[in-house]
Amino acid sequence: MTFDQLSWPIPEELLAAGLNRDGSLVESNSASMKNDNKSDKSDGQDMNALIDEYEYHSRMAAQLARKISDRFGIKTSPVEGDSEPVHTANVAPRVVLKKAKVAAALSALEFKHVDTVERAFARKPRSIQFLPSGDFVASAMDGSLMVWNGRKKLREVNVGGQPECMVLLDERILLAVKQTDQQSSKLLFYDNDLKLQRTLVPSHSKPTSAVEWISDSLFCSASEDHSIVIQKTSTGNYEAKLTDCHTSAVYCLKYLSASGKLLSGGADGRLSVIDPHTGVKILSHRVTSNRITQLLISEQEHQDPNTIIIQRSSSNDQFAMVDLRAPEKLRHSLGWPEQGNMSRFLRGDWRGNAIICGTQAPADKQSRLMLFDLRRSGNPAGPVATYHCPAPDRRWLECQFSVKIPSMVLATATDGSLSFVNIKHESSSF
Repeated sequence: MTFDQLSWPIPEELLAAGLNRDGSLVESNSASMKNDNKSDKSDGQDMNALIDEYEYHSRMAAQLARKISDRFGIKTSPVEGDSEPVHTANVAPRVVLKKAKVAAALSALEFKHVDTVERAFARKPRSIQFLPSGDFVASAMDGSLMVWNGRKKLREVNVGGQPECMVLLDERILLAVKQTDQQSSKLLFYDNDLKLQRTLVPSHSKPTSAVEWISDSLFCSASEDHSIVIQKTSTGNYEAKLTDCHTSAVYCLKYLSASGKLLSGGADGRLSVIDPHTGVKILSHRVTSNRITQLLISEQEHQDPNTIIIQRSSSNDQFAMVDLRAPEKLRHSLGWPEQGNMSRFLRGDWRGNAIICGTQAPADKQSRLMLFDLRRSGNPAGPVATYHCPAPDRRWLECQFSVKIPSMVLATATDGSLSFVNIKHESSSF
């Protein structure tokens, strides 16, 4: 295994050896180290300075190779395509890290099935989301809304319709329910005891397809009628209605608390950025030819707030990174081959460097959970680990990382089951 194939997460032993958690080298305070990526642009630089920089990198390469060898007992040797050992003095430290064989410092990354609640739902589950306490809320197509603690169901109510989408703010639940005419929706507000607080009807001419909290006093909804509506929570009064962000159904909304911006994605492949406090569209770009079915952001402090991940209805590159400073160009794609475009009801989750998602395998193949590492190269980059569904007729729907046990994944399936799967790595804790 080379550094390019490191499984997520980076083990503590390698962090101690000089790696950041994102897999990059811990950089020196030396000015020459900080500017190592600028040497190719130094045509006018004095030759002596270039020689000094070359010798500095050579010493660093040799020191790091010895450090890896001493700490882990790994002899850095030539890798495929190289004519010289990777520890020789003609490569920079970052190249040494990328090519050093560190398999002895790693153990295999694997999924371990923990538990499954059979028939947790009478019909297909629609949404799952974690509460801050570690309990989670789940909805299903039979109209049920439930709160679970692990495999134990704590509470359940019937919402009087088919749940379409759901979002949580602390312990407040906002649920969009399709009405009996199948052409409109109502918005239901519950507390974590599943007590109904209020009911609102948005001004959409078609069913609501996405909801999102902006603050405890403001929320928004989107619809198959291409519109986005921003409303006051307390009164239901409309703050804004946008009809020019998308030319087709709007499938997902995401509020970025760090920047105060609202994002939307739709069936037209457009990603729009909105100021929800003024109701003004800031920009809108068609970033993909596929439907955008989900917008993922990472709440972890070390993540770049300008980076998001879009999930799209594609047959081979279902996830892509987007830099909001230049959203017209996708930065990196990840995925796996499917026989058809992925359903918008099959949703994944993002935490740190990892993305987890299920597959919609055909009837003659088993559905799988797939774990992706954002640092892995390839276009699209494939999974670093997979887990085959134990039941042949079970198809995964939605996956969520636990808020209390980072290595635990919660997954719902088409047969109404609820599974708990652990991502195990012997040499590192999550």
